[in-house]
Amino acid sequence: MRMKYTKAALNKFKKYYIETGEATTAMLKVNPKLKLISAKEQGTRLLKRIDISDILEAQKVTDEVLVKTLKDGLEATRPLVTPEAPPEYIPDFKARHKYLETGLKLKGYLNNNQTIIDNRKLVVALPREDGRVIDGEVGDENAS
Repeated sequence: MRMKYTKAALNKFKKYYIETGEATTAMLKVNPKLKLISAKEQGTRLLKRIDISDILEAQKVTDEVLVKTLKDGLEATRPLVTPEAPPEYIPDFKARHKYLETGLKLKGYLNNNQTIIDNRKLVVALPREDGRVIDGEVGDENAS
């Protein structure tokens, strides 16, 4: 059952979420009559509705921390273990891809409608500051 919450209830939820770090627990504190499964579902829904900047700030996740984490993630490595030699660290492209995708989404340069995979070629459309869109295949030297 979908419930409507007042602004005061949303603020209460946000306060409890900051304290506990748990959406389900925060939801049960806001509405103790809820069953556990309902509290979990509604807590998840409310997290999507509220402005999380206060939550991030309370958890000391500043823009500087996000940028540092993004930079570190874009340099991620993983060990390549061989029986004869000590581990060698090689680029972890899977992890780097996730960090890059997240960073582009945070900056508004990428969403699900702007990434198209066609015939094993990645096509990306990036908006520019002047509003024009750049179309081109990754690695296409003629893209402008």
